Amino acid sequence: MRVSLYIKKARVNKDNLNPVKFQVTISRNEQKRVSTPIAVKGKLYKNGQVSSKHPNHIAINNALKDLRNKGEEAESKFMTGQLTNMIEVVDFLNGKQNSESVDSFLHTILKDKISVAAYDDNRHCLNGFKRMMNIKGDLMFNQVTNSLFATYNKVGKEQINEGIKTTKTVKKYGQAVKYICTQAENLNQIKEAIRIAPAFMKFPKVHKDADYHTWEEIEFAIKNTYTIEQWQSMALWLMMFGLRGINNVDVTNISDKLLKELKRERGKEKLVSVENKDFHRELYLDYKRSKSGVPMVISVFPPVLTLIKYLKNSVVYTHIDKRCKNRGILKGLEDRLNIFEYDSKNNKKFHRQLWKQRQNKFGVLSTDGISFKNCRSSFFQVAQGLMPRMDVKVLVGHTMTDATEAYASVRNPSVIRRMNQQHLEVLEEFQYEGLVRTLVKQLYKLCSEEKAPKWLLANALTENKYMLSIALDDKGNIRENVYTAVKIEDKFYKYFKNQKDIEVELPEFNPPEMEETETGEITFTAQEFEIMGLPEYKDWVQAVEGRGAEMMKELKQDEKNLKLTYKAGKHTDKGMRKVS
Repeated sequence: MRVSLYIKKARVNKDNLNPVKFQVTISRNEQKRVSTPIAVKGKLYKNGQVSSKHPNHIAINNALKDLRNKGEEAESKFMTGQLTNMIEVVDFLNGKQNSESVDSFLHTILKDKISVAAYDDNRHCLNGFKRMMNIKGDLMFNQVTNSLFATYNKVGKEQINEGIKTTKTVKKYGQAVKYICTQAENLNQIKEAIRIAPAFMKFPKVHKDADYHTWEEIEFAIKNTYTIEQWQSMALWLMMFGLRGINNVDVTNISDKLLKELKRERGKEKLVSVENKDFHRELYLDYKRSKSGVPMVISVFPPVLTLIKYLKNSVVYTHIDKRCKNRGILKGLEDRLNIFEYDSKNNKKFHRQLWKQRQNKFGVLSTDGISFKNCRSSFFQVAQGLMPRMDVKVLVGHTMTDATEAYASVRNPSVIRRMNQQHLEVLEEFQYEGLVRTLVKQLYKLCSEEKAPKWLLANALTENKYMLSIALDDKGNIRENVYTAVKIEDKFYKYFKNQKDIEVELPEFNPPEMEETETGEITFTAQEFEIMGLPEYKDWVQAVEGRGAEMMKELKQDEKNLKLTYKAGKHTDKGMRKVS
């Protein structure tokens, strides 16, 4: 096998220079040219170097010498059997073949053969292993012995007992190093197999009470929110709790596509999709946990839907310019449940940074150590005080001994309804509905203080990029449930314009007749006020939008304010009814 340098003088790049390539020849029928980062003036190039007339000739000749040395090293490795075919030779010349150490093997050869998430995880664990063992620089394969792991076992036990590291972390670090070595053996990158005695991977189990939060701690933090970013942190925590303790990776996977309802067909009940239908029904997320794949059929109760609605509006305001791999991370109202849309598994660094920006807000809100990772344990703690432990494990999606049996079990209609009731009991015990009301009230306050735009509270679009929104006083109280028109900026408008076409299945619902009073106000009943703006009443909302647009034109001329008030409760001086 021969490796030489090659340039084609007739071909130039955008700088009018000739690219230098490796010419790899194994046989007459097996040849390949491999690109390099070097380009030269062809007229001044001869025998692997450039003349002194070439600009920067000293630096370029040094770079060309390095290329020739690389080629000679490839020839030597091929002769000794370290490289066995064209693919391996090309990878070596491209810098992808390097198995001199555990680190270099992971960062070159193995990196291209595993997922981004797996690579990031193994890189983190390898670095953690080296820190614990005080290893500077690369970890060499010949250092990975039973003697090294005997020392690691001793150090690991000491750090576990001192509370510096958890048993799970110490085990994971050691397992990652063993995994990398095994892959090096499988890919013929090391000559001798590395076998570590199982005894050196055994560590003590230290009991630690799970961290969790009470509803009083969450309420205290909610009442301390003074920015929309802090509000989002609490909203995300409450949403995760309300969906049975899902984690932040699960949040990125929630979508209308997962929505189901129970339907009876030919005497048999089963879950059927309601992706394009209204929310006026019992809704379930037919979901598998991102971490373990364990199935969960999660009830989506009205307070959770209310929370998601406002949370989705708020992230449009704060994250509209946020991008992951040059793509936006938000979906419009064509998906009513999705908060963030990006591949969290293959963009772990982006995912960690995004959630870190909301996690760090908890420290300002309280001294109770509130954390997203404690949301799941908080749900578990409340649930185990209400029901048997096995029911709790099924409810939160713990891994079962037989995944197939677990899947069949949780999708059984009677089991779904039982878990639905248990889920509801946990939310009631945690004062969940009251916490959501407090959180929404806090959002009202932020909007009234102009710390967030009032269109975050909007229910419907009108013409000319206006939205119908709740009118508030300066303390964040709903002002006699008056609806007002607020302007929405162009860059936010598109997320509200593209709404999903919803099939409405409510034949008993009759849209109210709009009744204009002497003062020019439009009145509805309190019940009608409660349902206004929900997606399933699209036709009714459109009627309101049309009337709202007409009134805007009229009132601009008369220099009056647009108001929509509703009947119920006490009478005003003008004979109107207030909503209590």
